Amino acid sequence: MKTIDFSKYAICFETPERLTDIAGWHAHMPFAFAIMQMLCPKIFVELGTHKGDAYCAFCQAAEKLNLDCSCYAVDSWRGDKHAGFYEPEIFEEFREYHEPLYRHFSKFLKMQFDEALACFADKSIDLLHIDGLHQYEAVKHDFYAWLPKMSRKGVILLHDTQVYKNNFGVWKLWKEIKDKYPNFEFTHSHGLGVLGVGESPSHDIMALLNSEEETADWIRSFFSSLGKKITQEDYIRKLPDMTEIEDYYPHNMKRRYGNIVPYQKEIYEILSRKIVGYEHLMKQFAGFADQFLSVEKYFTPENPNAPHWINSFFPPLDAIALFGMISVKKPAIYLEIGGGHSTRFAAEAVKRNSPSTRIISLDPRPRAEIDGLCDTMIRKPLEECDMALFDELSPNDILFFDGSHRVLQNSDNTVFFFDVIPRTVQGVYIHLHDIFWPFDYPDEWRKRMYSEQYVLGSMLLYGHDRLEVVLPNTFISWQTELLSLYNCLWNVPHFDGLEKQGTSFWFVKV
Repeated sequence: MKTIDFSKYAICFETPERLTDIAGWHAHMPFAFAIMQMLCPKIFVELGTHKGDAYCAFCQAAEKLNLDCSCYAVDSWRGDKHAGFYEPEIFEEFREYHEPLYRHFSKFLKMQFDEALACFADKSIDLLHIDGLHQYEAVKHDFYAWLPKMSRKGVILLHDTQVYKNNFGVWKLWKEIKDKYPNFEFTHSHGLGVLGVGESPSHDIMALLNSEEETADWIRSFFSSLGKKITQEDYIRKLPDMTEIEDYYPHNMKRRYGNIVPYQKEIYEILSRKIVGYEHLMKQFAGFADQFLSVEKYFTPENPNAPHWINSFFPPLDAIALFGMISVKKPAIYLEIGGGHSTRFAAEAVKRNSPSTRIISLDPRPRAEIDGLCDTMIRKPLEECDMALFDELSPNDILFFDGSHRVLQNSDNTVFFFDVIPRTVQGVYIHLHDIFWPFDYPDEWRKRMYSEQYVLGSMLLYGHDRLEVVLPNTFISWQTELLSLYNCLWNVPHFDGLEKQGTSFWFVKV
């Protein structure tokens, strides 16, 4: 089986530079970056550009990779019944953005798609993105009209393969043609079909198009997660500035602990009292160094459900702690609320060191990429769950929470703090993620409106006799002597470049 070494494609983690209000393609931009490196096209053509978000992603990759590539955007810039009809200002704004950045290798062909056919020789285009009028007859015509222009390594991308309304017909064309060529389909963000129409595609393109089911599912999940991160960050970036909330009580939102004052003094003192305990636990975790060093640094398609250190959401210090807690405590139940990369590390610890542990995964979204790692899956929001679920937890079990991080009316965090934690018995180890005590949330996270650590802070200050802090990773991140306990990892080439920070916060009810 041909596989793809994704460690070669770090460009898929790039941040897109152009994100307008036309968001339908944003979640596919990581794949746009990757396929430009996988294919290294000499000629890239896009049919239907509008405001240029997708097109600029391809251009950004060509520039970043220093490709010998000529890019062409074909569009009348008048719109159609699906994209809507738009004013000349749409093109002018795009042109003003594009020209200083990409005009040395990118050109606009302001004409109808059929008119542009004469601009390209047969068998000359390596990568073609079709995103014009989406009616069946129109997209079918575009596909077959441009097919002779594709090179021996040619790849065609078709957007909106998962849209079945508003007279869209890309899905119908995709159904007709996909089995005629090696193909791959991303199902997120309206769908993106990838067709290998050339006779001699590259090794990695063929590995993608011929992926076996398990690998294909992981690739979809991988790029969907990267795309979701882009759309979430763009959503946050475009939120109104909440520095001053105009209401009856005007509020100046800024970081208090870490800016106005160095840190929250009382919480710092509470965390400092337990350093001996952190040291003891971390020494135990360091005893699993050989197992940590056998965990891959990057994703490996041969084993898509395996944990890997380089990921977007669960840093190494937190992964070490979770793996270590399961390996040392050997809980009967590991119950997680919110999963992903953390689930992979938990499952690895169970497999290696605690085989009798049962993994229960609760998440409001479908999580096909981790379902196979869990014994029980509950796919509904926490606030809709029967709280009797948490009566199953016994002393030494682990309750892992990584939710929305917002304490709002009937939010998952409100339910967790006011219904779940009081219900759990003494001796249950509880985890929260993205906790920065004794500091405040980072300045750059202000628009996320996270608030759960303030409730936790109140528990530490006024209910500390009912809980014992086990491992506060942000605090540990600033303690050089504690971090040095993992020098058996940090000083090994396998861990080069990995960050030595974390935001997991562990405590136990007493």
